[in-house]
Amino acid sequence: MHPYFGWAGWDGTRNLGAFLPEFSSGVYATGRPFIVGETGIAREVSTPLGLAGDLADKDTTCFHVHEALWGGLFSGAAGTGMVWWWDEHVDLHDGYFRFRAIANFVADIQFNHENFVRGETAAVSTDELRFFELTGKHTRLLWLRHRDLSWYGLAVEKKILKPVETSSLTLAGVAPGTYRVEFWCPEEGKLINRAEIAAKGSSLEVPLPEISTELALKVRPVSHS
Repeated sequence: MHPYFGWAGWDGTRNLGAFLPEFSSGVYATGRPFIVGETGIAREVSTPLGLAGDLADKDTTCFHVHEALWGGLFSGAAGTGMVWWWDEHVDLHDGYFRFRAIANFVADIQFNHENFVRGETAAVSTDELRFFELTGKHTRLLWLRHRDLSWYGLAVEKKILKPVETSSLTLAGVAPGTYRVEFWCPEEGKLINRAEIAAKGSSLEVPLPEISTELALKVRPVSHS
């Protein structure tokens, strides 16, 4: 799959993190393995918002690369989204830390034993957050994002986001027991905190810290942590 800002439209692709799972839903539904073979911003394409390359040049922190990597993973693909413009973007802006961040997050995940599927069992207590979920045999991965977060909003519109201060995440369909929850900073690829939380019935309620932009979670039964 090759979803680009420009070639795959210009509206939804202003938020690549949300767009990649949506764009891949059809092929995901076939049950066949797939990859996001290319993605990013198609530099030579003109859009109603301007030349895509000019917009990409405003993204000096390579945030659209970050969205492509994480959005690819949470699409249920066999890997992250793979960006194309190494010379004119990633190398120019030294964006290699974007790859290290997600590599840190998945370093201890045994993908060949988890058989992850895109989840639909979580719920958040606020409409200020959007989330994506992968449910595996032993592990659940979640990526929570401020509803207004996007590469276009940050790089072009220069949006300043109001942090989401008080919220919670509820996971349904869990087995009884205690779960270890790891809280990660997606942009830095750093573990922020850990907590052990007991399930109530078949649900697990996870209090969330303040979220300025994003938060990633790993959830595992204590016996499998």
